[in-house]
Amino acid sequence: MAGFRVWGAVSIAAVVIVALGSRPVQGMSPAKENKTAMPLSEGANVEASSEPVREREGLASDDESRKRAALASFQEARRLFLLEQYAAAARQFRRSYDILPSLEALLAAARAYDRAGANFEAIDTYDEYLEFEDEDALRHAKAVRRLRELRAELGVVVLRVAEPEKIAELILNGEVVVLDNFPRSVLPGQVSLAIRHVGVEGMQVIESAVGSGETTVLEVLPRMPLGPPKLDSPQMSELLGDTPEQASGEPPAVAGRRILRAVLWTGGGLTGAAGLVVAVLGGMTMRQGRTYRAGLCALDDGVCAEGSTYPYAAEARFVRLKRGTNVAIGVGVGLAVTTLVVATIVHKGRVRSGTQLARHRRRGLRFFF
Repeated sequence: MAGFRVWGAVSIAAVVIVALGSRPVQGMSPAKENKTAMPLSEGANVEASSEPVREREGLASDDESRKRAALASFQEARRLFLLEQYAAAARQFRRSYDILPSLEALLAAARAYDRAGANFEAIDTYDEYLEFEDEDALRHAKAVRRLRELRAELGVVVLRVAEPEKIAELILNGEVVVLDNFPRSVLPGQVSLAIRHVGVEGMQVIESAVGSGETTVLEVLPRMPLGPPKLDSPQMSELLGDTPEQASGEPPAVAGRRILRAVLWTGGGLTGAAGLVVAVLGGMTMRQGRTYRAGLCALDDGVCAEGSTYPYAAEARFVRLKRGTNVAIGVGVGLAVTTLVVATIVHKGRVRSGTQLARHRRRGLRFFF
């Protein structure tokens, strides 16, 4: 019964289109009549010229043909709707609106898309309808309520990218998208996001489940480009040439200890520098984290509430600082462990050298006495 009442109203709307010449949508200015006449040549008889009259007659004839075409598409759409061919009906309602804009055709197209299960097209068409003022307050309120229900049936995907400038391509469920399309509404179920990074071979794939009315956040972390190929020992020997021991003419044991001591002091200095970097980055990360959390917006139906925006810039800076701090901590720990190992080796070498020297001295004392 609800469907007959709706299409009863639609039939009345079709009659209104014919009777009133399908008045334009409120907020849209009707096409202005071209009142510019053809320029007259010198000596022409102004009173005898009939060009302005012919032009007005041509415009009137064009308006009538548009009205007839729009009404024909509207009636065909109504017939298809009654046959439950909702997708075809929606296209015909849309065609009627494109020929001669009217709120009745636009709203009917949105309802037909809704019946056809084309949620995204229905949402877009309802949004377009709500951009205009409708004198029928009840019809406007029903459209607003149905739009909210449709959006609640979808899931929302939010993309957090650490380095947006290094994203070359995004493919969401087989469709090429751009960063500006997010947050993006999707049908509930499994989603697959493929990311191509600048300067990196292959695609990074992120998969996640999205539920109705839920917001799913996908984190896109940076990928490092491939490093240079590793060289085997013969190639390294050819590139490096003679070893430091051979170049200096020192015995291998002495040259080795000298190199270890240099590595020890270098490692100690680098470990101290890494600790300083960790302290500075850690402080900056904590401060940026407080700034980011203070700027978080309240979500309304999966998007930021009116009057607030999501702090993408603060979030990206916080992620970069956190990642940099973690990297600095890892580097510092690695340097500290390496330096400790080298220090142990150097210490054992000194003890061994001292023991051998003392043994030689004792032998010398026995020899001389």
